[in-house]
Amino acid sequence: GYVALYLAKNYSNRIGKIITLGTKFSWNPEIALKETKMLNADKIADKIPAFAEILHKRHYPIDWKLVLSKTSQMMIEMGDNNPLKIKDYQNIKQQVKIGLAVDDEMVSKDETMEIFNALPNSEYYSLPNSKHPIEKVEITTLRDEIISFFS
Repeated sequence: GYVALYLAKNYSNRIGKIITLGTKFSWNPEIALKETKMLNADKIADKIPAFAEILHKRHYPIDWKLVLSKTSQMMIEMGDNNPLKIKDYQNIKQQVKIGLAVDDEMVSKDETMEIFNALPNSEYYSLPNSKHPIEKVEITTLRDEIISFFS
């Protein structure tokens, strides 16, 4: 979601409708540090090997450990200088549907609503019985939200 909105801001002619779910909008050094601690590939491989295998399959042929490293680097950079400021969202003209899982523990409703309110052409949805990440989302409801948005 964040990347899509960034692209809409910088390359608006290349982006159509956008739907997000559980997008982290609020970034500072402390948040980035907290989030990157969860992306330690060696700890994941050691303590949660089943999840490491899921990541391997999801990102193949790219090395999932490289994906985590690059994602961590991006998060640190975003924490130091969030590339999207509130005024940037006000200039995004695409139709945007902002979503949040009701029980999301990573993304706050406040940060989601701040962006929802800043976007001039947006709507909001919430997913009941769902958490962050996508593996913990009520997938049928998400499917229905996506289909209705793009229909």
